[in-house]
Amino acid sequence: YQRRVHGIETWPHYKYFNESPDCSSLVKSYLKELNQDMSVDEFMNMCVPFMLACHLRWYLWGLNMLADPPATFGYHEYALSRLNLYKKGKDALLQGKTDWRLFIS
Repeated sequence: YQRRVHGIETWPHYKYFNESPDCSSLVKSYLKELNQDMSVDEFMNMCVPFMLACHLRWYLWGLNMLADPPATFGYHEYALSRLNLYKKGKDALLQGKTDWRLFIS
């Protein structure tokens, strides 16, 4: 299943969100609304544990969706890519690495 998202044709598209201006723009707006004086990187680094939970949740969702054929989306591939991101992120976190970019691509 391929389609163009934010000018990106390579799948899976979520891997490229950190390269998109949408990511920092969204976080900057969020921090401004909350009157928080921190950088995008500081905020995103605080979110790392939740990123791992998100990868695990989307992995399980992909597996669950496989049970409902016919699949018009690459649920299996999506689930595996999220599981790989979870494992990679977990290993990085256990090594004390907290740069949020390591957890989304």
